[in-house]
Amino acid sequence: MVNDAVKLNQTEWAEEFVKVHKTYLLPQFSKDTLNITRIILDFFKGDHSDIIKNISKIKKSNTSQFIYSRLIKMMMYFETGEFPALRREAESMRKYLDRKTKEQTRFDELIRSSYNFLNSIYYLEKIKNDEVNKSSKKFLQFRQDLTSGPRMPEYWNWFEGAVNNKL
Repeated sequence: MVNDAVKLNQTEWAEEFVKVHKTYLLPQFSKDTLNITRIILDFFKGDHSDIIKNISKIKKSNTSQFIYSRLIKMMMYFETGEFPALRREAESMRKYLDRKTKEQTRFDELIRSSYNFLNSIYYLEKIKNDEVNKSSKKFLQFRQDLTSGPRMPEYWNWFEGAVNNKL
């Protein structure tokens, strides 16, 4: 719900939704769920101050929340220009996704969209460093392949914004 809200730039609505409905969360999931929600909302509101601290609280055993937290971390590193940290995180994430691909199928779609996210981050850094022109045939083909493929990258709206506004 929160991811859909941020895709529509409705962070205030998402915050209100969480406030009203948090009592309905199962106790064993409430802490992590509220934590990942806070991470996502803080990032999309531009408040990076507590993101790393809150990401460290996410349990690795909760695959989807762990993946989402790592994607947010990479977006934050990109926005703050911490490219060495971004590259380390992306490489670590690729290894994690490789392991998860072998272990389970329940998260196949999230894993596939996360791989696409990693490819998007790779291109963003190349564009930022003037290694690839955002209007080059290679990049335009990459963009088309992503949007017409079986699974768009997670946080596609952020990627589009980064290409159009930040580079």
